[in-house]
Amino acid sequence: MSGGRALGSSEKYEEVIVPLADKLGAALGASRAAVDAGYVPNDYQVRPDRQDRRAAGLFRHRQSRARSSISPG
Repeated sequence: MSGGRALGSSEKYEEVIVPLADKLGAALGASRAAVDAGYVPNDYQVRPDRQDRRAAGLFRHRQSRARSSISPG
């Protein structure tokens, strides 16, 4: 889930994007403009090639946690 400069502040990012990403089980990301504006740390920036190493790692982590919580029937 990625947020941009249109959110207007880091508080709005936390209010809108973070809960939505949590409900969807999505990793957090942000546009360069949002990072440059100081809404989120630099490591949240989604790269132009649409790869975000931090988000990909978090996604894999959540996937493995989900698999480990499923007990065989």
